[in-house]
Amino acid sequence: MGKILFRLSFVLGISALSVLTAGGQTAVCKKTAAAAFRPLPRIEYQCPQGIGDSDEALLEDPGRRKSLGLIADALGKLVFPDWWSVPAADLNACAPTEKNADGDEAKKTELLGNSELRIVKFPDPCYRPHENGGALFLLYRKGGKVIASPLADGLFSTRDPDISAAFAVQGGEKIIEIGFSDSAFNQPVLIRRYFAIDPKTGRAGPKNLFAGDKKPTNEIVSMAGLGDTGGAKPLQVFKNGRLASSFYVLDDKSGSGRLVRRTLRWNGKIYR
Repeated sequence: MGKILFRLSFVLGISALSVLTAGGQTAVCKKTAAAAFRPLPRIEYQCPQGIGDSDEALLEDPGRRKSLGLIADALGKLVFPDWWSVPAADLNACAPTEKNADGDEAKKTELLGNSELRIVKFPDPCYRPHENGGALFLLYRKGGKVIASPLADGLFSTRDPDISAAFAVQGGEKIIEIGFSDSAFNQPVLIRRYFAIDPKTGRAGPKNLFAGDKKPTNEIVSMAGLGDTGGAKPLQVFKNGRLASSFYVLDDKSGSGRLVRRTLRWNGKIYR
């Protein structure tokens, strides 16, 4: 009975919550989202002494690795149909504000995706905390089970904390796109990484869609460009839920600020 009363009081307590989104708009915690809301775990460990917050040695800290393992276990238990039926943005609006050790507002865990595939971005308290450092996990819901896979660790951006997610199916294979931005030569840079679901294990791994300098890679980068011409934008790799036959990137290989448009085409195996 005590657990039922606690659950009810928790739902009533957050049902009127509103948060300010990155775009400056107020997102309200809806009743349906409040009823389905489950708190997500956080990356929690003691920041080691004598290691700078940009040192990648932090990523291998034993306390941090243990925390990520506990997160993966907890994510695999998110099998609740009501949680999956509520849009991710609505669940984000119900996440209560917390304070960090310094008394400042802690960065929130961010949820993206749909009723089958969801991505969770976990902020890291020690690794590049002022550059939005963190880790990404993918949740794949299949047959009443949820399979959690790490997508990216040590992800950070000096420009924009937001990430984007998109999904496509090609030849029966489920492909996931993660998008974020950074800066190069004081200009915005767009970055996309791609992953695919292994049909046997349900876990996600890199999907090498692009011909790299030495070997295929799952990452593609483009300068953002200036203004909106009203036409196709760079890095439109997905089209109508499938891989596009072609897309373009903007390069500034000379460093002069003059962007050159380069088109990549799908040959059935890779983009060149």
